[in-house]
Amino acid sequence: MRNSFYALLLCVIVFAVSASGADLYKVLISGPEDAVRLNDATVEPIAPVFGGYLVLADPAVQAELEKAGIKLDLIAADVAKEELAIDLRLDLKNRDQFPLIYEEDAFRLYRVDRSLWRTGDGTVMPVDNENLKIAYRPSPTVDKSGHDMMDLQTLIAQVSQDSLYAYTAALQSQGDRYAGSASSRLSRNWLAAKFASFGYDSVVYDSFYTSVQCENVLAYKIGTVMPDHYIIVGAHRDAVSGSPGADDNGSGTAAVLEMARILKNIDTDLTFVFALFDSEE
Repeated sequence: MRNSFYALLLCVIVFAVSASGADLYKVLISGPEDAVRLNDATVEPIAPVFGGYLVLADPAVQAELEKAGIKLDLIAADVAKEELAIDLRLDLKNRDQFPLIYEEDAFRLYRVDRSLWRTGDGTVMPVDNENLKIAYRPSPTVDKSGHDMMDLQTLIAQVSQDSLYAYTAALQSQGDRYAGSASSRLSRNWLAAKFASFGYDSVVYDSFYTSVQCENVLAYKIGTVMPDHYIIVGAHRDAVSGSPGADDNGSGTAAVLEMARILKNIDTDLTFVFALFDSEE
């Protein structure tokens, strides 16, 4: 009986060691077939990256996948998902506090002792891959042949300084516009009417709750080639109680309005969403 117990204990220990011995790889997805093979294999997707995914996989699985023509580049060996942390900061301050194992553009992945995640000024979060499934994501391409392209300087020349001043002055006249106030509702209605005056027929209020009801004001300009791909142009429309909110952020709101005015009658391949956020975005 004692020998059986020790044998079972040894099996548990061996399994625990092997379970913690996965390696972190970057894999590129060149087509739908690659995605199917990876989903069928014993790999755990951690995060999407440009052209593919970061995955945890046993070295033996990596070898089998490479035989099938899928190349996996080793990022870090013997990694547990519980050690991985994603950077939430936009600056690089966390790079001085945590060991960086992968970086791509603004995405940074660290290998961190969980007890240190909230120390100092570092702000990181655990990997959330519960609903992440590997899929082939082809890069969108646009055929520009036959398109009349307006250059940037021509667009800039259409900006009206008088309009920017007028929008900002109108916002200041509406009161402090703090979230949930009567002045915020006045501002909401004025902004929606302004979008409508430019010719937008898809203007909506996007409601949500903090301690009060808040409402973003959104205007949609549907793309002519890839309408399901979005460019969001936004600023927060509210201000601090007792402040005219000219710089924070009436000026940003005015800029969004002016871009919406200029782009209204210009065809765009992608959908533009002009978003004026409530409650500090």
